[in-house]
Amino acid sequence: MLDQDDRHLDATDVASLLAMNLSTDAGCRVLGHLVGECEACRERVRDALAREKEQASAYDKAIEAAFASAIAGSGKLIAGRLAELEAGAALWPVLRELPAGRRLTIVRNSPKYTTAGVLEALLRDYREGLWRDPVESLAIAELGIAIVDRLDDGRYSAARLADLRGEALAIAGDAKRLAGHPVDAATLLRDAAWQLADGSGDVLLEGRWLAYLGSLWQSVGRFEKAAEAFSNAEQAYRRAEEPHLVARCLVSRAEAIGHLHPEEAIRLIRRAIPDIDACRDPHLELAAHHGLAWHLNDAGQVLEARAEAGRSDGLYQRFRGDALASLSRAWLQGRINRSLRELDEARRWYERAWAGFEDLGMESHLALLSIDRAELQAEAGEFASAGWLLAKAVVLVKGWGASREALAVLRLLREAVESRRCETAAFRQASLAVRRAWGKTAAARGDGW
Repeated sequence: MLDQDDRHLDATDVASLLAMNLSTDAGCRVLGHLVGECEACRERVRDALAREKEQASAYDKAIEAAFASAIAGSGKLIAGRLAELEAGAALWPVLRELPAGRRLTIVRNSPKYTTAGVLEALLRDYREGLWRDPVESLAIAELGIAIVDRLDDGRYSAARLADLRGEALAIAGDAKRLAGHPVDAATLLRDAAWQLADGSGDVLLEGRWLAYLGSLWQSVGRFEKAAEAFSNAEQAYRRAEEPHLVARCLVSRAEAIGHLHPEEAIRLIRRAIPDIDACRDPHLELAAHHGLAWHLNDAGQVLEARAEAGRSDGLYQRFRGDALASLSRAWLQGRINRSLRELDEARRWYERAWAGFEDLGMESHLALLSIDRAELQAEAGEFASAGWLLAKAVVLVKGWGASREALAVLRLLREAVESRRCETAAFRQASLAVRRAWGKTAAARGDGW
């Protein structure tokens, strides 16, 4: 280090100066020497600065090259994935139109159809539906499992494979729910959760899984748990900034709790409607307005319910070929007419809905509609007919192997009707008991529920 005789700077002095780690006194002496116009030391400092600049420039160039290489590699990866998605989007419609058995045969024998692109097109097709045909839903879900089981592990990252397998299992669980097999549905959803835990952490996948779980809870009569699952799904979709999917969860929550709390259901649906993307999911728009009219009627806002049903006429017309939508509309119209004491008109709508549900073999709908029809007959003073309809409901519910409590509620209501001392609240309680009974009976078909 420089001492009192002002000797020249050595390499250590220069390095310490550039690193700015000299003590205060030493720094003052070094700077003083340079200020004293020692040209040899000044040149030594200039050379050190130049070398340092060259090293920094080389480092910057290396960083830029590595970054450019990474971007190019990512671009190739993204381009490859987009190409695969485009190919899958083109192949899937052709596959979808084939009979279910033929589709499975092709997937099992043709590697062209066992790609992530085809699977993602299938998954997108499934999740965009509402009021689906249970048989077709199950066939599509089984096809998804067949594809995911044949994906080439070497082509995809572990996280992406886990995401794909997790969602394929989740839609299989939802399809089993639609087909009336809640225990199988629960097992598949549990397996889906394990797969997704090893995935990318995609918040959209989290929301989808929670929404399927909510639908399962609702189908087994656990309405409060269903509402909780839908609420959690809603929060996941909010984090993903997906207002349309948030709206879907709000409508689902309303359906889960509306029969217990119609005013809350009305509030949820009104929050949802502005964010529904009708182009993306026209079925959801119909479901929201149908549910709003239904719950307005249940909440005693009958004229508003009628107005809402009238405003939705165009929506129903778009789905003239959808039997369930048409029959649900007839049922709703009958309920509104009954609330307004337009009994003859209500009777016509109920009979139309009854015939359709009977053709479709929809026993849960028939049991609930039996109670509504019995209420109408009692209001018309036709107590014998009302008693017969409640007896029909007992037969339907007993056919499920339903709980003694549900059967007891129906029998007590029948006795009250036949003795001409029934009240409106009793019909509401019977409907709720049947709704819960349907779910609990479906759940009791296997262990663990």
